Amino acid sequence: MKKTILYSLIYTAVFVNITALIIFLNSKYNNMFEFDFRPKSAVVESDSTFVDKTLPEIKELLKQQILDSLAVEEAKADSLKKANQERQAHNKKENKKQEKYVDLEAKRVEAEARKAKQKEQYEDWKKKTAAMFEQMDAVRAAKIIEKYSDNTARDIIYTMNKKKAAKILAALDPEFANKVTAAK
Repeated sequence: MKKTILYSLIYTAVFVNITALIIFLNSKYNNMFEFDFRPKSAVVESDSTFVDKTLPEIKELLKQQILDSLAVEEAKADSLKKANQERQAHNKKENKKQEKYVDLEAKRVEAEARKAKQKEQYEDWKKKTAAMFEQMDAVRAAKIIEKYSDNTARDIIYTMNKKKAAKILAALDPEFANKVTAAK
């Protein structure tokens, strides 16, 4: 029982002291619950100094604040404009690179098509020429074939039927026949 009374007295004394402290601090400072610990007299003075300012001073202060905020917004707009210009320049460079690549690819495809056409024409010529030489006498055909380059002569001879090609090879100069039939 004594402990309970003693604890109650201590609790009441602490409660009274804290309440008195809160009342004292709240009367001395502007609003301690909002953590505004300016003295109450300073708040009154600052409010009165604002009221004491003339209308032109207030206008000038507001004008300066507006100009400052406009300057900040202008700086943001300038930086965005610069970033946009850089992005556009980068996009132009990328587009030029892609155009060059497309042009090169188109030229490559054209060159391949030309080569394929030339190869097709050569194959057609080779077949027709081989057919002509098959119709000719082997000795005369051999004299004509000897005037071609080694590779062309080889292509013509290997296009012919085997019996006629063997007769023409027999009529060719042995060295030339050797070159034509040698492995590449």
